[in-house]
Amino acid sequence: MLRRSRRRADARSALARALAGFERLDAIPFVARSRVGLEAAPPVQAEPLTPQERRIVELVADGGTNREIAAALHLGEKTLERRLTALYRKAGVASRTELAWTAVAPRSG
Repeated sequence: MLRRSRRRADARSALARALAGFERLDAIPFVARSRVGLEAAPPVQAEPLTPQERRIVELVADGGTNREIAAALHLGEKTLERRLTALYRKAGVASRTELAWTAVAPRSG
């Protein structure tokens, strides 16, 4: 559904999470279907992050709250929330934890 609606990053993320879950459960038929789905999902062209976006990701990875990050970057909290939402989309992640993970292990696309 996500692939058909052209939400490639969301589709790849959902398929990757499903694959990991099916592998943990040793559900071989579903593992195979998830791998086929991942292969069919076109790779997401990663856009380079701006210096400020990289700094936001670093601060999130360090465990900073929105208030702390906003203060460190001299931004309003609402502005930071909008930038985080845009970063989730740009990085192809669905959560703050996944965004923090990209600082540790950048996605290859």
